Amino acid sequence: MIQSLKQKKFREIHRLFVVEGIKNVVELFGSNLRINQLIVRNSDFEHFQTLCPNEIKCISVDSKTIERISTYVTPQPVIAVVEIPQPSEIKLSKGCNLILDDIKDPGNMGTIIRLADWYGINQIICSHQSVDIYNPKTVQAAMGSLFRVNIAYTELTSFIQNNPLPIYGAVLEGQNIHQTVFPESFYMMMGNEANGINEALKNSIQYPVTIPRLGHAESLNVGVATAIILDNIFRAQ
Repeated sequence: MIQSLKQKKFREIHRLFVVEGIKNVVELFGSNLRINQLIVRNSDFEHFQTLCPNEIKCISVDSKTIERISTYVTPQPVIAVVEIPQPSEIKLSKGCNLILDDIKDPGNMGTIIRLADWYGINQIICSHQSVDIYNPKTVQAAMGSLFRVNIAYTELTSFIQNNPLPIYGAVLEGQNIHQTVFPESFYMMMGNEANGINEALKNSIQYPVTIPRLGHAESLNVGVATAIILDNIFRAQ
């Protein structure tokens, strides 16, 4: 069953996802998420029991079993099967809130979640077309930040129409991010890796911003672009 959780449809059926690695699992212990079971490599079982809360079910397995069910190239000694919580509600949150339109790459999604956690951003709002945050590669890239950031999926067009905060968006033809002054609370929208922000949503952006291009690269990876933009936002505060 654990191997099937690599696929979104089975995560949705079982309402479970997988977290791998000692660091990620230890961070999981401090979250509000419920752990269904822990699978621990037998050579690490005794040590890990000293870290594991008593109420969590631990199962000892051999190295071959860990290798078979792991999604990592180098299998980790512990794998947690975790209950997917009820969908998060969108809150009117102070400061910078991220909107992600059609982010497809799970590594990019995980990177952005980690960036949000680094910069103290409490909320990310994703389009329904964006990658599932419980994808194993997203969980891996987020490195525990997934357990601390409120992430909600919604239909962005109707959400934006009913949104009271100003909306900034990363586009190629916007105002220089280095010269932009941000308000106390706002939304920052990032778009799809290949196509940017959906044309229908671009009309909703009140303040388009861009990272000035000094060379000849066609574009930036959305994770890199998000890092640059967030650093400029918080540097100005």
